[in-house]
Formats: sequence, structure tokens, C-alpha cells
Amino acid sequence: MLTCISPRSWAQDGSAPVWIEKARLAAAAKQHDSVIYYADQAMTIGQKTRDTLALLRAMRMKGKSLLALKKEKASAETFFAALRLCRSPAFEKELGILYGELGYYYYSQGQGQKAKEYYHHHIDILSRIQGMDSMGNAFINLSVTHQMLAEYDSARILLNKVGEIVARTNDSSMKAYYLLNMGAYHTVTGRLDSAKICYLQAYDLWKALGNVSQLFRVTFNLGFYAFQNKDYKEAIKYYLLSEEAAGRYGQKRELAHVYGTMAESYAALGDHKTAYKYLHLYATLNDSFAHEDINNYALQLDKQYQSEKARATIQAQQLELKQQQNTMLIIIIIAIVVVALGIGAFAYITFRNRVRKKVDEAKGRFFANVAHEIRTPLSMIKGPVEVLQNTITDKAMLHQLDIAARNTERLNDLMDQMLDISKIDAARYALQVHVGDMGALVQQLFQHHRQQAAAKRITLTCECDAHIQASFDGDAWEKILSNLVGNAIKYTPEGGTAGIEVASVQHEDAVALTINVWDSGPGIPAAEQQKIFERFYRSRNEQTAREKGTGIGLALVKELVTLMQGTITVESAPGKGAVFTVTCLLQRAGSVQAQAIPAGENTSVILLAEDDKDILDFNTTLLRNEGYTVIPASDGSIASAAIKDTLPDIVVTDLMMPVKDGMELLREIRANEVTAHIPVIILSARAAQDTRIEGMAGGAQAYLPKPFSPAELKNTVKSQLDLLQRHKARYQAQVTNEEKAVEQRIQDTDPFTQRCHTIILEHLDDAQFSVERLAELMNVNRSHFQRKIKTLTGFSPSELIKSLRLEKAKEMLLKKEGNITETAYATGFTSQSYFTRCFTDHFGYPPSEVVNKVKG
Repeated sequence: MLTCISPRSWAQDGSAPVWIEKARLAAAAKQHDSVIYYADQAMTIGQKTRDTLALLRAMRMKGKSLLALKKEKASAETFFAALRLCRSPAFEKELGILYGELGYYYYSQGQGQKAKEYYHHHIDILSRIQGMDSMGNAFINLSVTHQMLAEYDSARILLNKVGEIVARTNDSSMKAYYLLNMGAYHTVTGRLDSAKICYLQAYDLWKALGNVSQLFRVTFNLGFYAFQNKDYKEAIKYYLLSEEAAGRYGQKRELAHVYGTMAESYAALGDHKTAYKYLHLYATLNDSFAHEDINNYALQLDKQYQSEKARATIQAQQLELKQQQNTMLIIIIIAIVVVALGIGAFAYITFRNRVRKKVDEAKGRFFANVAHEIRTPLSMIKGPVEVLQNTITDKAMLHQLDIAARNTERLNDLMDQMLDISKIDAARYALQVHVGDMGALVQQLFQHHRQQAAAKRITLTCECDAHIQASFDGDAWEKILSNLVGNAIKYTPEGGTAGIEVASVQHEDAVALTINVWDSGPGIPAAEQQKIFERFYRSRNEQTAREKGTGIGLALVKELVTLMQGTITVESAPGKGAVFTVTCLLQRAGSVQAQAIPAGENTSVILLAEDDKDILDFNTTLLRNEGYTVIPASDGSIASAAIKDTLPDIVVTDLMMPVKDGMELLREIRANEVTAHIPVIILSARAAQDTRIEGMAGGAQAYLPKPFSPAELKNTVKSQLDLLQRHKARYQAQVTNEEKAVEQRIQDTDPFTQRCHTIILEHLDDAQFSVERLAELMNVNRSHFQRKIKTLTGFSPSELIKSLRLEKAKEMLLKKEGNITETAYATGFTSQSYFTRCFTDHFGYPPSEVVNKVKG
């Protein structure tokens, strides 16, 4: 049964617009309880008349007042209930206004990212409906949110837009708000003199407009400026003006803030009596807030109840309210005690964790330092042993030297594993993921270990899917497989069998990899199968205990597999061997966001680090249209990881970014030998001379202030890349200069290239010396090594090795240090014919011409 209600009955209490107007007037007077009451009346009528527009406006006003009364949960519920009503395009304007209110709601709760999101929705909608010139207040709100998030460049860009609106509209009130917020921006960015100028201009404008209520904010900020400059008398002058304005307009919280700062100023002047007076006023006013906030709503209810109920009823309700207040007071006291205990417990736990972290860091540093220190005497053992192996002919002595060499290499591998574990503990072990063929890597390791197995008469087999193209860290996988296969050979008795089985399942964007490494050794008891992955654990099984080991290898394998989000398990039984199974999900080639960039690729790679999304998107498009490969990063931490991953040709970075700022990123680039050569361009709104000097002194090649010219950015990037090309050309001319000995030609190159040259020349006669071995001796990841060498010299590492060998060979022939065959072998070539072909390709004539020229 439907009940029909006459509109006349609604009109008895007034129409919805009448109640909304009452709510608006109450809001202007900051009578928030009255606003809620009037808004509820309007909402009741709006629901009955199905006046959605009136309902939305009433809900919006109620939500604002609930927020002002610190009833955040009820406020959010009201706002989101209103949002759900804005389904029709007819309410798009109300939707835009609601987004603005939600932006302020999240800002007041300290949730800057959410506030920013809603303010953007607010601006997108209302700028379409009302035009950009109506968005001054919205831009100011969004700018203040960016300042809260320490995104100062974005805040300044928005304030500049407000300045443009003020210039077009000549709105004096808006200009005053603009100057006030520009002053706040200058304050937080350390430009106090500029802040003072803005505050004084805002003061003059509001005074001329007669808006005395706003003078409080300006005079308080001027007082703060004087206080920062230790001009305490000037600070007190402005604070007194703030006290007058705050007292006149009932801004009690602001008045308490003024009293506190005045107490500090008088104390700084040594007037402790007056300082105590204002401190007492501050404490008294602060204490009144809690009581006032609790009772405001009760007082409003009393006024409504007096006209409806008898005095006895009112007294009973007041008594009940008093009891509720007492209960609330007890609850508040209990809550304060609980919170205090919680804070104390949190502080204790935090302190304990901090101490533990420092102890762990100290242990890790000691662990790593010991490993590094052992490497120095180890090198002094390895070097003389190698020299003796090349000079001694006595077979018995050579046998002893071979034993020493093998154990030296074994100890060196152990040091490498210890350092890897210390890096993982310190969270400094970063996976270097690049596209490659896992099948080829497994086959390469199989060939390496087959000779070791043959020495023990062990049959080693390998079953592997061909061409497993995926993205993975080859160095980490080599450590995993070498440890597992090495253990299988170590614990398998002579005449036994061991093997590797690799299977893969191709998915749309990933490869599911399963690797089994098995052996026919003594097996592992069930009780020890989990312990073997613990550091320094040694099996108590008599058969396995005879094989010497440290218990580090499997611990490293476990931690590397875990780092790759994979799993490792073992199946074994005494006398039946063991099977270690590694499972891991690898991303397929082409599905990774930051793929390996091969050395020798023509496209220059530029990394952009910028926290403002609009600027990042614009610059990315701008530079990609110039034909560059661009890697965008939204903060310094992401940029740091991308640099380690891809080794770009050039970095363009903002200074003020979250997580890691631009100066920290610049220092990190310059401190790392692998990245030290990369040109860095700073693009920042911080245009002060001292900041520019700091950036250039830190190693930046260029500093462009915002707002920047797109043409200037493109030209700066191009000029830096041209400098890299000229550096390559200068190197190639220098290294082929026949007027100097080869060793002299490389003296003027950069330290990294010099060290690389020295290592190549030290292994000149080693035909097995490879790019992998060179990268290892340089302590650089192979793919990064290839890209860096290509950037510095214009040669790939293999071309560089061959070029230096041929240049040295020509020098030896000119000095008559040997014939063609002897020179070929002395410079690492395996045959005279191959040497002659390479020599002819490099110089344009055969080595015989050099010999004949010397004879002639």
C-alpha cells in the first residue's frame, strides 16, 4: 500500500532551498551543528520530493560541517553517499564540486596522494564547465597538496597558473591568496626574503579590501619570518597584530598558536615573565578545546529541546549527558594510558630493532672486509704459483704446484661466495636481468664440468630443452648451477653417474623452468635434508663428511633462488643418491619493461627521472620523437634501479623527487665506476645560483632551470651525445698512433679504459682469454661491460682485445722481436693463418709487408 503525502505538509517546515540557504548562512558563521540540522531538514524534503540537486547540495554542506567537527568517518560516508547519486550528466557540476570536497577531506587527513587524485578530478570537470579562469582556488589547493608531499616543482607550476589567472581577471582577493601561498612556497624552499615580499603584498591587498579576517595569516607568517631571522622584536610586533585579528574573529586555535610563538619570542629576548604569561594563556586555551569540542553539540541539543519538552525532561537528559561525559572522560583517560603504553612499547621495539640492525650491519661489514682482506694475500700466492708453473720443468714439482693452484682457485671461489652472501644480507645484491638463452648457458656449464667429472671417471649427462629464450641474471644462475653440479660430482664416487635435466613450459608472458641436478652418491638422511641449506652446516654422514666443504655453497644457492622468487627442494635417501630440483618463473624475452640493450645499437638511450607526471610524459614524447630510446622513471629510486639495469647513454633528472632526490642520484652515478662516464643533465625549478653551482660541482654536465625550452633540452641532449662521439673518435685516433708505443698510447685515456687495456696486455699471449674473463677481472657485469666499453671506445670488448693484440703484434714485428709465427702466438692467436687474415683486415696489408720493410 502506497501512502501519498501532500506537498503542502512539506511546505509547513519550508522548502528544501530555504533550509539549504539557512545552512549556508550557518556555515558562514561557523555554526556547524546548525548546518547539520538544517541540512538534515533539506535532505528529508529532497528525498520526499525527489529533488536530487537539493539533496546533493545538502549532503555536501553536511559533510563539510561534519569534517569541521572532527567527525571524519561520518563526513566521508556523507560525501561518498552523495557521489553515488551523481550518476546523471545533469549533476556533473555537483560531481566536480564533490571531488573538490573529497580532495580537502583527504588533505586534512594527511593523505596527500588521494587528495591529489580527487583535486585533479575536480579541476578536470569544472574547468570544462566554468572555464580555466575559475580554477584559481582549485589550483591553490592542489599546489598546497604538492607542497605537503614535498613535490615543490609541481607546486610552483600550479602557483604560476594561478598567477596567470590573476593577471587575466584582475581579481584582487585571488591575488592575495596567490601571494600568501607563494610566500608559503618560498618559506618551505628556503627563500625567506622572497616569502616576506609576498606576505607584505598580500597584507596590503587584504587591508585595502577590508578583509581583516585574513590578515591573521599574513601577520603570523611575517612574525615567523622575523623569528627565523632572530629579529624577535619585529616578530612580536606582527604576532600582536595576529593576536588582535584571531581574538576578534573567534579563531581560538589560531590564537593559541599565536600565544605559543609569542612565548618563544619573549623567551628569546630574555623577558621570561611575559613569556610565562603567554605560555600560560597558550596552555589554558589548549585545555579548553577538548571540553569545548565535547560540549558544543550538547549545547545545540539543549536549545532545541527547551522548546519541545518540560524542564524536568531536560534536566534528566542533562544528567544523562553528564554521565555520558564522565564515561567518555574515563574512556579518554584509559585510551591515553593505552596509547602511551603503546607508544612506549613501539619506541622500545623500534630502538631494539635499530640496535639489532646496526649490529647486523657491523657483522656484515666485518664479514665482507675479512673476505676482501684475504683476497690480497691470496693474489700474492696465486701470482707466484702461476709464474713457477711457467718456468719449472720438474714433473713432481709441477704436480705440487698444480695442487696449490687448484686450492688457491677454490679458496678464491669461497671468498666470492662469502661476499655474495654478505651482499644479500645487506640487501645490496641486485639481480641484473637481461635477455638470453638459458639452454645455451646450461650447455656451456655442462661442458665446463664434464672435464672435472671425467677426472673421477664419472659419467655426466645433460638433457636440456633447446633455445629457452627468457630474461634472467646469467651470473646468478651460473653460481646456482655450478654449485649444484659441482656438489653432484664431488659426492659421487668414482665410476658413478650424475646429470642435469632442464625442462621448460612456455606461457604467454613467462617461462616455467624446472632444473633437476642428480647424482648416484651416498644420499642425504631425511633429518638433514632441510639443514643442508643452512650456512656452515656440514653433514654428519660418514661418507659425505670425508669430502671437505664449508657449508656456504648450498646456502648461497638457496638465497639466490629465493631472491628470484623460486624454490629449491631435495629428494634423497641413504645409499640412493640425491636429486636437487629448482623451479622458477622467468619472464619471456620481450615481456620485460627494461630489456637489455645490446652494445653497438645505434639508438641512444636516455633515462628521464621526474616525479611530475605531466612533465615526465611531455619530455618522454619530446625525446622519443627525436629518435631516442627513452626510459621514464617517476622517482630517484626507480631511476637508480633502471640505470643499473640498462646503463643508459645519458640521464636527465629533476632535483626534488620523493624517495631519492636528484643530487643523491647524481652522487650515486659518479661514485660507481660502471656509471661514472654517463653525462647527467639537471632539469629543475630550483634556479638559485648556489643550487646550480652545487649541481655542476657534483658532476652534472648541464643545468636547465624550469620552465625550460623544449628546443634547449633537445639541443643539450644532442650536444652531450656529440661529445661522447667525439670522445670515441679521439680514442680511436690515439690508440692507432704508430708514433708511440702501445703502452704510451693508452696512458691518456680514462682510468676505466686504462685498467681494461692493462689487463688485456697482461694476458696478451693467452689464447683462451675471453670477454667473459675480462669482465670478471674488471668486476663488471658482462652486458654492462660491453655497453660501457662501446660507449667509451667505439669498439666492442672482443674488437678491443683483437685491436690491441694486432697493434702490439705490429709493434713487435717492427722491433724484430720475433718472426710472424712467434709474434702470432705471443699475441694470443692460435694459428699463423688466422693471425695473417686478422692483421690484413685491420691494417689493409699482410704482416709480411712489415717484415720486408724492416729487412729493407
